[in-house]
Amino acid sequence: MYRQETTSSRFWTAGFAAVLLLSGVLTGTDARAGQASNGRALDSYEFHLKPGTASWAELSSHEEMLEATQIPQGILKKMSTQGLVETALNYPLYLDMLAYDDPQVGFQRVAERFNGLKALLERPDAGTELLARYKAFDPTITEGWALEQQGAHAARLMYLEMMLSQESIREKLTAEEQLQLAVEKEVKNKVKQQYSEVYGKPADNPDTEDYWTTVSTPNGSTVWVIATTYELSSAEIANANNYVATAYPRAVRETNASRRYNCHSYAWYSQSIYNTAWMNAPYQKTYWQDYSYSRVYSPYVSARVNYYYDDHSAIVAGSGVFRSKWGQLPRMLHAPSYSPYNASYFEYYYR
Repeated sequence: MYRQETTSSRFWTAGFAAVLLLSGVLTGTDARAGQASNGRALDSYEFHLKPGTASWAELSSHEEMLEATQIPQGILKKMSTQGLVETALNYPLYLDMLAYDDPQVGFQRVAERFNGLKALLERPDAGTELLARYKAFDPTITEGWALEQQGAHAARLMYLEMMLSQESIREKLTAEEQLQLAVEKEVKNKVKQQYSEVYGKPADNPDTEDYWTTVSTPNGSTVWVIATTYELSSAEIANANNYVATAYPRAVRETNASRRYNCHSYAWYSQSIYNTAWMNAPYQKTYWQDYSYSRVYSPYVSARVNYYYDDHSAIVAGSGVFRSKWGQLPRMLHAPSYSPYNASYFEYYYR
């Protein structure tokens, strides 16, 4: 959620304004793929397994989810860029990006793991197609939409903006294309401000700034954290809650989604639902480096867990069960390999 170099890095409600100002794409393109009557590219890939279905619920690990949602290489190589944009936008696990300290880090994880998004970011005309889609996207919230639908609409726009903010996209764009995107971004932001109860706190609102502060380990060492000052919107919470319920049906959601604290803060600092400290990696390491917690080699109940090959902390809740906060997503009770993180190796620490 946050980067160390700034005290105001934002969740997707901020719109990623600073990055997007450097990006841009044309509204038109040559030799586009055909479109179906519903506006989808005719060669967009239809995922055979989708969250919310009985077949998806049979998947027992995140690794199985990733394998089930890859595009066959023979199809991927032949897809148009327009088809890839459509497919990437419909990727069932794209909101895994919100399970990390920073949405950009989360986006990179998703791109590394989904071959469709990785291929899209490598296409020379990806920016052109992304802006065409961005300009066509209406951020207006339709009256009568349920909270989950409102949040899903906002999340889709966030994801599209994250694609446009990537260096691999920006470096291929002309000055004219960058200008077009900057103008379009301003148009989108004005509409977002009209629906701030959905899109959340604007990035330039100084009244509720997060700020750096410190907490202490049990042995008295100083740990830097972000003091969070505001919460997600009701629509954002509803959409995030729905995401974990459908994408991870074998896990148990224990709280609402929240931007107030993350996995490291929960596991190492405070398990209170009123926790307002967001702890970025690698600051959680202080808890074992100063010997507040000692390394053990069995998953004792209440032992802290370090996901060695990923950015995640958890607490052992029982035999084969972890409890952890998934970034800005909810706090979850789950099997060790049934979460958005690389579960190939764990370190356990006990106090």
